Amino acid sequence: MEPKYWVDSDEVDKRLNYLNWTRNWLLGWRDVANSKVERTVIFTIIPKAATDDSFSLLLPRSATVRSICCLLANLNALPFDYIARQKVGGTHLRKNTIVQLPVLPPDRYSASCVDFVATRVLELIYTADDVRAFAEDLGYDGLPFRWDADRRSLLRAELDAYYAYLYGLTKRELEYILDPKAVMGSDHPSETFRVLKENECKQLGEYRTQRLVLDAWDRFVADGTFDVGKLRDPQYIDRVAEELSRTRARLEESQRSQHALLALAGQTPKPTLFVEGATDVAILESAWSIFFANQPLPVKVLAAGGTKEMGSLAGSGRALREVLGNKVVLALADNDAAGRKLIEDGHIKKGGVFKQLTNGIHWCLLKPTDTFAAAMKAHDIPSTYWPFTLEAAFAPSLRRLAADVGAWRFSGTPQSELLDNPDLARRLFTLLTTLGPDDDAYWYLMAPASDSKDAFAKWITQPERRTETNYAAFEEIMRGLRNLLARPENGDVDRSRLKRGAA
Repeated sequence: MEPKYWVDSDEVDKRLNYLNWTRNWLLGWRDVANSKVERTVIFTIIPKAATDDSFSLLLPRSATVRSICCLLANLNALPFDYIARQKVGGTHLRKNTIVQLPVLPPDRYSASCVDFVATRVLELIYTADDVRAFAEDLGYDGLPFRWDADRRSLLRAELDAYYAYLYGLTKRELEYILDPKAVMGSDHPSETFRVLKENECKQLGEYRTQRLVLDAWDRFVADGTFDVGKLRDPQYIDRVAEELSRTRARLEESQRSQHALLALAGQTPKPTLFVEGATDVAILESAWSIFFANQPLPVKVLAAGGTKEMGSLAGSGRALREVLGNKVVLALADNDAAGRKLIEDGHIKKGGVFKQLTNGIHWCLLKPTDTFAAAMKAHDIPSTYWPFTLEAAFAPSLRRLAADVGAWRFSGTPQSELLDNPDLARRLFTLLTTLGPDDDAYWYLMAPASDSKDAFAKWITQPERRTETNYAAFEEIMRGLRNLLARPENGDVDRSRLKRGAA
């Protein structure tokens, strides 16, 4: 198909250069807007070409291509079209009308908003090679997207729902824009998108746009795309109140756990070292006795009862420090996903060193062993998913001996944080079937059975297994603990006894 009219390309370039437009595509809108069309406002991207007054141009010269995507989506959104219908009196959408319509300003869009809109605009626009320049300006160098009517309807509905949210509408107001009768009753005389509704009901057997837009709204509320705190619907205000109530309940529970742990700490004049579970207590006490056999343990090691309870000691601020007074409280956590989330100070993520947080608690993460790190790197496990627990501090060869006598058993599943990343989880399930217990990495990747931790703790703390070789992973932590408690500011510890023995 060839155009009916032709214009010299040099003349087109000359006019566009005069307007300081250098891109090889144009943004514009259809002038005709009569009562028989589904939409009053229809903007699109076309290849660079001559146009007449039935297709007017809008050339935002100082805008980025991504912000132009937001402008284009805004101009084509149902809420914008609804407003335009209140202004257009005839069958033409003139420039003097366009400039009166409420386009959202650029500062209304966050980076995530721009990403949401631009990806959808790209797929809707780039369906033919003649607008490749537009896709390339967006940084996309792939093939044009396949024209899929169902997919396009879904994308447009998502943008319609999203712009209703950006305009600050309630769901009820959006329902009215789609069809006033759905809100006001079948005898309501007003109409909005009657032609769109009639065409879809005739061709598809339903008002599909209405269903898709409202489904998108509900989906975006549920998945967090919409900030419910910004929605004016009473149902979402109630939801915000419920979420605040749950947050307060979590804070109160955390405070109760914190008070309970501090009460435990107050029962002994010694500094206290909190660990997650009772089995950890026995292992840490054994570690001290190995490296400082002639010195009594200068702290009372207490079980917090779990990661959640440990978290009550990780809160920021000075309130906890004021409660502690001169009491020295320490916490040692697994260097796994749960443990790392407890601590905001990035300087201690590698573990092995006690650092005092602003709340007064001295925190330490276990330090991964070299053999553990080598196993993770050998199988390309990102460090953010490394599951270094207290049991992993003991060499696989040692745990194999425990398994032989019934003191160790696997749960049958990988460590939980390895499953947080779906791609990593799929790869690991395949990998683990090829490794098996003979491979050391298997002993780091697989989670132990929860009921075997007690048996292992009893086995590993037996006198014949209390050796520096077996407990090597704890030496740096024990020496750091000893040095920390030897400081003058850390309470009434008998430092004369700490100074004797191993340095």
